[in-house]
Amino acid sequence: MSSQYEVSLFEGTYQFITKNGIQYVCTFKDVTENFDDFDIKHCRIHMFNLTNISIGALPPLDSRVGVTVTWILSEFFKGNDDVVIYVADTKDGRHEKRRQRFDRWLRDYPIAGVVIDNYTYQNLLAGIIRKETELHKLISDELRMRFDKMKEGY
Repeated sequence: MSSQYEVSLFEGTYQFITKNGIQYVCTFKDVTENFDDFDIKHCRIHMFNLTNISIGALPPLDSRVGVTVTWILSEFFKGNDDVVIYVADTKDGRHEKRRQRFDRWLRDYPIAGVVIDNYTYQNLLAGIIRKETELHKLISDELRMRFDKMKEGY
């Protein structure tokens, strides 16, 4: 798989601009310290964020964005054994559409050896993106239990 758009990487932030001039930023924020009670020996937990930074621009459908985002994720997983959490933004009520699009990208442009475990609770729509190993499945299960404990806050 290759990126459909030219991607730049600067200080851990991936950026690309679409053919329509929409600029996206992708980040992986290390949130492992929020899970210090987990028994994680060799991996970190990152929160993935995809942001359209083109102010006021509602992006048109563009399949190359999905290819590019999954390429960025595949590059991330090449270099480490970590786990990624994706949470669909709820601020404008479009979180279900966001998660559907993200799930479709991962289904249509699969990353070898990587799976997504979806989690839903009311407005919390999350995906745990991980390598397809038993250890990573255990970490995903622990994250799901943590989400269950946080339900009262949502």
